[in-house]
Amino acid sequence: MKKFKEHNYNVAVKAPVIDVKSPESRHSYTPYSGTNGTASPKPDESVERPPETIVDPLKETEDNAFSATISNSSQWQDIDLNDPTAAWPNVTTKAFCCAGFYSGFRNQMMAFTGLVFNSLLQNVGQILLESISQKDTYGSNKKIPFEKLWDVPHWNSHYPSLPRLVHYNPVIHDQYDLENQYWYKLPNGTWTDRDGVVAYEKRERPIPSKQQHQFTRQYKRYVEGFTDWAVDGHRRPEEKLMISSAMRPHPKLREIIEQCQNSLNDGESGGNTEYMTLHARVEPDMQKHPVCRDKKVLNLTQIIGFIEEKWPEPPVRAVFMPINRQYLEKVGKDSVVNELKAGNKTDEINWIAVENLRVLNGLRDDGLWGGRVKVVEFGEKVLSGTEYSKKPSTTASLVNFFISIGAKIFIGTEVSSFSHDLLASRFFKDHMENYKYLPDGLHDWTPPGLVDPPGHLC
Repeated sequence: MKKFKEHNYNVAVKAPVIDVKSPESRHSYTPYSGTNGTASPKPDESVERPPETIVDPLKETEDNAFSATISNSSQWQDIDLNDPTAAWPNVTTKAFCCAGFYSGFRNQMMAFTGLVFNSLLQNVGQILLESISQKDTYGSNKKIPFEKLWDVPHWNSHYPSLPRLVHYNPVIHDQYDLENQYWYKLPNGTWTDRDGVVAYEKRERPIPSKQQHQFTRQYKRYVEGFTDWAVDGHRRPEEKLMISSAMRPHPKLREIIEQCQNSLNDGESGGNTEYMTLHARVEPDMQKHPVCRDKKVLNLTQIIGFIEEKWPEPPVRAVFMPINRQYLEKVGKDSVVNELKAGNKTDEINWIAVENLRVLNGLRDDGLWGGRVKVVEFGEKVLSGTEYSKKPSTTASLVNFFISIGAKIFIGTEVSSFSHDLLASRFFKDHMENYKYLPDGLHDWTPPGLVDPPGHLC
């Protein structure tokens, strides 16, 4: 398996500042003190790891003994210290178990956030890039290298506050089978390395993480203030750092996002248009979603009615709708309906999807507030002609997500992880005009006085 490696983005990657002379300062994470004065939270002791000393080989230092150790040590011999994604041999690496993320875009990002938290709590300073590919679940169903979607050098500039994302190194990660994305095993089931001679009691190079369903379940409890991830019942400062700065799309995607936002510009004044993001979660799969049925609104006409009732005059000049049109068209377009009618299968017609698609097409063609406000969708079509077009679904969700963050007003739903994560991102960026739609209308989602954004309870 060839590793994907592309990281010359012409961005400044700052060297982390770590005092190599102070053993107390060499950890990638310092536990917070709880209200009782004890260290909290504690690392997960279910996974043992070798002792480590995390230092920064790029930092200028007068510690000549340390410099000599790097220059003379065989473990540093083949390390390119100018490569921001090169693994460092004196920092423990964790690999995600197993073989990349899956499910929808934001559920994948919940799992990644959980992996970061888990690494911090175990004083793990590196995460293996090849183990955290993302899946184009609702598109090609193929994997996308993490660094094709995200600006990894920029992320790594936040070390040691956040763990570095690094490439596989056959010497440092000699217990890991890159081809199969799992750890080497002997026929008797014990762990080994690529040579298959020595048996090991544990997987340590790299150490394994929990699985995605465990991370997502724990993340949903964390946003409620539970689990040892929380800090005195609140969101972690590292999450705020991730959202506000570190988690930045790949430069090629940032260019697409910027082009989309520029297309919303006010042609009359030449200025930037204030726009609204409406995340109307009315696709057919939401009809089947079994939880929080009392909070769902599946009729797009009803949601639009809530908006025009709250604002008799338009508060913006454009409305952006991140919606999976392909899902609606798959079951609601005329050709599908006519085929079912011809086959005497009218009971299989999804009339809710048919109506929602009709309304969505009307919004696209005629706009809102009597045509004074244009309604736009971006999604997969903006990837046409780019290298991302063959794996469009997850990538389009990422593009939609970052366009949505910049809106003047956001309207979403409590039953969607996409809406909740978008709300949290806007909250930490101080974009506080946010509403949720419920069966009885729109409600303020970020009222004054909140310390944390509301958690995802569905």
